[in-house]
Amino acid sequence: MLRRSHKKSRNGCSECKRRHIRCDQQRPSCLHCTTGNRNCEYLFRYYVLRKENASTDDPLLLSPTEGFSAQSSLTAAPSIQNDPSLLTPIDVDVNMQHLKLLVHFSSIIFAPEIQRHLRDAVANMLLRTALNTPFLMHEVLAFSARHLSTLDSSNFQYYQCLSIELQTKAIALYNADGSCADQQSCVASLLFSSLLARHTLIDVLALRHVDFADFLNRFVQCVRIHRGKRAIVESTWSVLSSSELGPFIGQGLDPSGNGHQVEIDQHLDSLLAHIEEYPPESVAIYRTALGLLRAGYQDLNNPEQNPYGLRLIFSWLALVPEKFIDFLEQQRPEAIAILGRYGILLHSGRSLWQIGDAGAYLLHMVSTFLGEGWEAWLAFPKELGLSNRITCL
Repeated sequence: MLRRSHKKSRNGCSECKRRHIRCDQQRPSCLHCTTGNRNCEYLFRYYVLRKENASTDDPLLLSPTEGFSAQSSLTAAPSIQNDPSLLTPIDVDVNMQHLKLLVHFSSIIFAPEIQRHLRDAVANMLLRTALNTPFLMHEVLAFSARHLSTLDSSNFQYYQCLSIELQTKAIALYNADGSCADQQSCVASLLFSSLLARHTLIDVLALRHVDFADFLNRFVQCVRIHRGKRAIVESTWSVLSSSELGPFIGQGLDPSGNGHQVEIDQHLDSLLAHIEEYPPESVAIYRTALGLLRAGYQDLNNPEQNPYGLRLIFSWLALVPEKFIDFLEQQRPEAIAILGRYGILLHSGRSLWQIGDAGAYLLHMVSTFLGEGWEAWLAFPKELGLSNRITCL
């Protein structure tokens, strides 16, 4: 049997909508609910209030259906109640899951290794920028979901998938609109690349039960993302240096704290001296990568004097020479051994949720891959002391 056509009531009460009948929209109770002795409720929705006989260019006023009077009573304005045609509903659907992710995001999740006052300032700036930058907001939510996956084992798969979906969307939005046209967009691009680079490292370090070649391939891709972050800084420094992000950019980019490269110890220097199959330029690349790591070891030994140690866990990937990444990709054993020494630095940050046991696992994979004869390269640095030695290997 065909239903009789009727004019739909978009602003009717919940009960009439449920019964699929036209509501006369009377307040506080419509005619159908009054005669049927039913509970009459109206959704609290916001509307655009149009002036009667006003042109489309006139300013619009926002008013809730149950507008608040000067005495804060929940009574509808008479003109609205008598003429619902003056109202045009605005879609106010809220994604509660995304709100949960946004509320969960904090400085301790993003950068737990830096001092609290710096951490909070950067996190606040990041969130303020994200409100006007969709690709950054999507990555913020993706990062938050990634952290929740480590806290809620029963919903691990859900949060992992949610994180991947949000990150994929963030990258697509960035590729479409991630240009550095002005200071604000340059700041947004750097914050995005920094968050994405760290997110990628977390995912790579969490890999287990994969062969070393697969791990190395993903790690190299991760390092290149970190290098991309550095490229943004170098190409837009004149713009970024005068922004509110400027004072924070140097944090971690100079791990020695004094503007020059740290010399490697005699033990590793003698090992490099015996490399004969590579030209001096290649040996210099290894020396730079090892010097950066030693700077981290020294700072970890004197955290009050130099707070860069744990930061170098993340900045080392952006600071190593581009050629060193090529050596890793070629699986040169010396480069792999230096990667193992990076695992020692990672182990120093094992208390951070983003690291965990990744340092011990990486050093184990490197040791297994290189085999015998490379113990001297992987010797524990004296700067960290015997008490910190990795005993699980």
